[in-house]
Amino acid sequence: MEYAYLMASLPMLAIGKDIPMSSADFLASSTPLLKQEDAQGLKSAMEGRFHEVKHPAARRYAAAEVQLRDAVARAGGQNGRRPSSIPEAVCRVGRPR
Repeated sequence: MEYAYLMASLPMLAIGKDIPMSSADFLASSTPLLKQEDAQGLKSAMEGRFHEVKHPAARRYAAAEVQLRDAVARAGGQNGRRPSSIPEAVCRVGRPR
């Protein structure tokens, strides 16, 4: 695993607790440790532009996100409203916040 040291240095996440760093802080601290192509891919992925990322995992994520959004649209029916059982973040255009 090429970036194991980077992953090992990330702060722990815990359900119900504040996130220990912002996306901008993560990107700023990670970029110097990555190859230029990987750093650009990370930035693109974090901005929701998965189609620009060449890494297979990002492509799989993008495909799964499209499938999820399609399922949400189908569940919304003809009126285009979000079913109450589906979180608003899933329905947002772009990436969830």
